[in-house]
Amino acid sequence: MVWVFLSPAAELRADRALLETVALGDPSLTVEVRCIDRDRIAMELALHTADAWYLDPEGTAAIVTDTGRLASVARHFEHLKHLTDRPPPWLVHLHDRPPTAPGQQGPWTSSRRLRLPLDEVAEPRAWTHWDRRAWALRRLAAPTDDSVAKRSLRQHPGERRGDFWHGADLLTEVRLHELERVDEVVAGLWRLGSGMPVERARAEAEAVQLGVEAAEVGAAIDALLVAQLLRWHDRDRLEVPHSWREGLLLPMRRVVLRLARQDDQSWPLEKLRHQHRQSFLRPTGPLTPDPKLHRRIENDSREDAWRWVRWALMNHLGLVEEQTDWEAKGPKWVLARPPSTADFAQVTVAKARRVQERLRTRLPRERLEAELQREEQIARPRRWLQALRDAGLVRRRGDHYEWERDAQLHPPRGY
Repeated sequence: MVWVFLSPAAELRADRALLETVALGDPSLTVEVRCIDRDRIAMELALHTADAWYLDPEGTAAIVTDTGRLASVARHFEHLKHLTDRPPPWLVHLHDRPPTAPGQQGPWTSSRRLRLPLDEVAEPRAWTHWDRRAWALRRLAAPTDDSVAKRSLRQHPGERRGDFWHGADLLTEVRLHELERVDEVVAGLWRLGSGMPVERARAEAEAVQLGVEAAEVGAAIDALLVAQLLRWHDRDRLEVPHSWREGLLLPMRRVVLRLARQDDQSWPLEKLRHQHRQSFLRPTGPLTPDPKLHRRIENDSREDAWRWVRWALMNHLGLVEEQTDWEAKGPKWVLARPPSTADFAQVTVAKARRVQERLRTRLPRERLEAELQREEQIARPRRWLQALRDAGLVRRRGDHYEWERDAQLHPPRGY
């Protein structure tokens, strides 16, 4: 039995399913992942280590940590070894700190932290504008664990000291079109392999096709890794977590467009959540040969993505308000009034109306997308058209799109 303890900020539920079914060639091995509040990790670890002590005399407990709380738990159980006849190694403690006292280190401990390829951190590099954009997008999705950033990035000489990865104001320093670029690169890299790991060289080539300058593509990929929008699958391959397959802005647009369609700019929350689940992009190939696990990953990925959309729209941007609708027997979302309404809603509705004007010409799909990109400055028109389809505003007829009859968009209040 292998227990993996994660804090909520570091966990993705879709990743948890993969961790618990990791293929190590040993059918007798069970991996179980616990996601608990950071202050309770040491307590949970102590309880399970104690259970292992009494229930599995032949087992070995391994603790990988560089934090003081978990190290103190390990030292406590190391001390138990001296009070019993249990032979080592029943406890393997792998950490960065030296032994606390001379002579304490024994064959059951190690002062060297376990280093796996996934755990290796490159020499800290200087913060770049791609880090600011990628970190802003990650922070827009949810509160983040900044431990990766702290050990991976350093400030430029002369830059004001402080937690510079917390300094990106999403509404001033990082503009919406900059978030769009990062968001599209992440979603594009997922589409490249339908969620499967891809070679870094291939990922960089795809990023160039998605609009990243060739001279900056290495810095862009590194920034996505530090912001945890990408991850290392192994030394040479990159992987996009399945919850990021649509990016963040596409599902946010779906919600805003659905609300903007209504006269009162409100919609039952459960229907919005159902729309998200129904429209969530599906992979073109199986994620895993296990159908049951596949369904679980799909469900958890949708839930993760919806949780991020909810956080971004309600908690970070203040774009929507949640109200109780007694007639609908449940809460509903309403587009918020200024000044809390961010420009995301205004830009979304304005671009949708420009698409509506273009659709009057009944252009073929490829020509329409080219004109939207060239004349309307819509970087990824296909993603915009997809959001409009999901919101019930447009439909595809053969090789062209048309606006749904009687579908109207109301501007956010105050604009």
